[in-house]
Amino acid sequence: MLWRRVWLSRRALFSVYVGSTLFVECSILSVRVRFVDGFVGMSDARLFHSRSVAYKCYWLACDVFGYGEESARVAYMAGWCHDAGYAFAPTQLDHAEAGGVILSDAGASFADAVRSHGDPDVLAMSDDLLLIVNTADMMCGPDGVPVSFDERLADVEARYGAGSRQAVDVGVMLGVLRRELEIRGVSVAAAERAGVERVDAVGESAASVEGAAVADATADTDVSDAEDAVDSL
Repeated sequence: MLWRRVWLSRRALFSVYVGSTLFVECSILSVRVRFVDGFVGMSDARLFHSRSVAYKCYWLACDVFGYGEESARVAYMAGWCHDAGYAFAPTQLDHAEAGGVILSDAGASFADAVRSHGDPDVLAMSDDLLLIVNTADMMCGPDGVPVSFDERLADVEARYGAGSRQAVDVGVMLGVLRRELEIRGVSVAAAERAGVERVDAVGESAASVEGAAVADATADTDVSDAEDAVDSL
């Protein structure tokens, strides 16, 4: 008597009983929540990024800007929501405005910071929360791994092109952030260090994030293989 049970990374359960009779139990769960048609949508990688930005906002607020706990938690939520507009943004360039409108309609106190984040035309950040969100955004890579300002710019240039609007905007934004941090007596190095160890403790490492992506891809392949196996039986 032999039982074989194979778990396919939360996507499928495939059970086979081999003995005097043959019994096959197959539950294929290769389904996903559908994005809203016509909009960019929230990818898994963007969720990793948003989570890291949220924690980075919290630790910047606490350790660098001297916020109290309640205000630091508001900064955390601003970080979580800063890219939420992608779900209803027709293009990548529209996501901040889309998110800001939704949060404003919901009465969120941090709606303006979300709406204005990433905008290089906002040359003076009198609002510390907007500075915190932008700084955190520029210090977390697209998959949530902590990065330096220079590494963030290099990544954007690699993905969109050195002369792209995205790369130009990030370059301008980094100059604004360096100036605004200096005005407040905060070094870029101190901002980069804020919460990095704690982020590693509560979230996945770079290897784990990459592993999750590989696991997702492997799961899709395994589901297909499982379906083929059922057909052959």
